Amino acid sequence: MMSSRPVSVAALPEGPRDSASLQTLRLLRDAGSYLRELRESYGGIFTLRPLHSPAFVVVCDPALIGALFTGDPATLHAGAANRILEPASGPNAMLFLDEDEHLSRRRLLGPSFQDTNLQSYLGLIETLVQDELDSWPLDQPIALHTRFRDLATDVMLRVILGEDELGIWRELKADLLEIRRDASRHRARAQLGQFVVHARRVGGGTGGGQTRVVRALLNERGQSNEPVVDDAVVDELLALLVAGQETTAGTLAWAAERLCRDASLQRRLRAAFSDERDDDYVDAFISELLRVRPVLQWSVRQLTRPLPLRSWLLPESTVVAVSIYLVHHDPDLFPDPDRFLPDRFLGEQPSRAHSFVAFGGGTRRCVGGRLALLEIRTVLAQLLRRFALEPARGHERDERWRRSGITYVPAEGALVCLSVPARPSDEVTLGGCARSGRCPG
Repeated sequence: MMSSRPVSVAALPEGPRDSASLQTLRLLRDAGSYLRELRESYGGIFTLRPLHSPAFVVVCDPALIGALFTGDPATLHAGAANRILEPASGPNAMLFLDEDEHLSRRRLLGPSFQDTNLQSYLGLIETLVQDELDSWPLDQPIALHTRFRDLATDVMLRVILGEDELGIWRELKADLLEIRRDASRHRARAQLGQFVVHARRVGGGTGGGQTRVVRALLNERGQSNEPVVDDAVVDELLALLVAGQETTAGTLAWAAERLCRDASLQRRLRAAFSDERDDDYVDAFISELLRVRPVLQWSVRQLTRPLPLRSWLLPESTVVAVSIYLVHHDPDLFPDPDRFLPDRFLGEQPSRAHSFVAFGGGTRRCVGGRLALLEIRTVLAQLLRRFALEPARGHERDERWRRSGITYVPAEGALVCLSVPARPSDEVTLGGCARSGRCPG
């Protein structure tokens, strides 16, 4: 925590003495086990020095995380620290703004993602989910991460942009799914620029069938009370579209990966969706999913001035990275942390201030978190109503992690086999391809 005790002058915490090459290799190949080893050796704060990167301080102690999340935004710049992601959208997106600019944009967009407004999207999301699931095959391997990305992109296009009045959604979706390619990114920006010009001409920011997000951005004014330029609107729209589809799709892929390996878990969650009085278990399942398989691994800040943190005085320009993975897998906070146990989120809960940080924290908490949760709940409800899930034959072991853009997702793409769920009276075991032999594997 912030401290008035004597501190080291312009010093960084200790860290591994491995070469930069080895640190980089371990972070790429087995980040989870490597970070756990470092926590055992150095505690809740340590310094890493990977290749092609400035040294950064890793924090996984909830007290220190709280100090960072609630500290002075003028000292702790998240926007500057996120600049490595800028090519995916552009410099004017909220993700890359700090201080007053960030707060102003957050106040502008926040109401669009409040629960009362999100409920108006529920029917749309349900229809999109139904259409997607209609196309899924039975009794053969299917990698659901790709399917969930398709679905999440459709949802974000409709929720963020609205109706496809220009007939460009199909091409835009294809480019969003390949956004890390320069050509796709340039085409996506051009298509969104065309959309913004059309929206200004038709609606003028006053309505005209536009979504809340579009209306808010078209009505935004700069410091001199002039409208925000179209490029800045495109930056924000692109950031929302990309971040919304990648994170939600990754979480849904992990949900399928966990569910297909536990028939009893499927039955209990299916029953919870059928019983309106059992929302607590649905919430617990999603919380445990976000805890044990967080798709985002870091929440970062860059210091604009030296920062006292415990016995250290972290120098200006230091990047401080909250390890979401480490705090979510701390056995002192979550006993037996590698087990998937939704019940740990039921009943009277211990204090978990700054120990469950799937959506970040403080003024940088994910603005679209509520939309993501609504989409996840809607997809899981329909998925379990239609299907029983099992791992494809020969793929029964838990899937490892792999990096996909800014997220960490199942290495095999959540490879499952779908079948019709057994009736409750028949459920001694769920019939499915891995045990029945119907899956060609």
